[in-house]
Amino acid sequence: MIICTTFAPDPKGEFRRNFGALSGAGGGRRLNVLVTRARVAIHLITSIPRNEYASMPAVEPGQWPNGRFFLYAYLRYAESLATEFEKWQAQLENLRVDPKAECRVQTVANPSRVAQALGSSLRDRHSLGSIVHWGNDGFCVDAAIVHPALPADVTIGVLTDFNRFVKTPDPIEWELFRSLVLKQQGWSLHRVWTPALLRDWQRELNAVHAAHDAEVVRQREKADGAPVVAES
Repeated sequence: MIICTTFAPDPKGEFRRNFGALSGAGGGRRLNVLVTRARVAIHLITSIPRNEYASMPAVEPGQWPNGRFFLYAYLRYAESLATEFEKWQAQLENLRVDPKAECRVQTVANPSRVAQALGSSLRDRHSLGSIVHWGNDGFCVDAAIVHPALPADVTIGVLTDFNRFVKTPDPIEWELFRSLVLKQQGWSLHRVWTPALLRDWQRELNAVHAAHDAEVVRQREKADGAPVVAES
């Protein structure tokens, strides 16, 4: 998708901050609809002077930012991506040179102590890295196991007892919906239950490790073009 802003200084060099519907009520939602439609990439072209969007005054308490505020924030975000990508590439190279299992815990509104303990145990006992609370609260993967050779990729997503998405009136129905959406996105899911963990923690860790190893083999065979036998 190509996004081109048609706002620029006039012949006298003056820049008028008139963004039409974007400046009105709900302008931020309009911008959100625009920038989330792309399936592959966004190419952003703008003639807005950089000193216009480089900094914005803080929003006053009790006030909601308008669409211009979000547009300027998006331009700053797009401008920073090249630097952030370079940092990310450098981090990946460091991980390849010195691979070590890490348990990275993302900040979410409703964290799971079970998921955090599971990630720590997989690191300490099986040298498996993981990202705990991958994604947003509604479709959170409790522990995404990191691929041993591809530090930017994962192998399986481990789900623990029910999700912690408090905005749903029916947790069980949402749990089924969450699992369905994650599978449609290509996740290989492995579920663990707290009662089983309490009865035999090590056995459940071994099961996660086995599922991880099986997924590594499956991904390798898929990349090599070898036939992959579907699991029953």
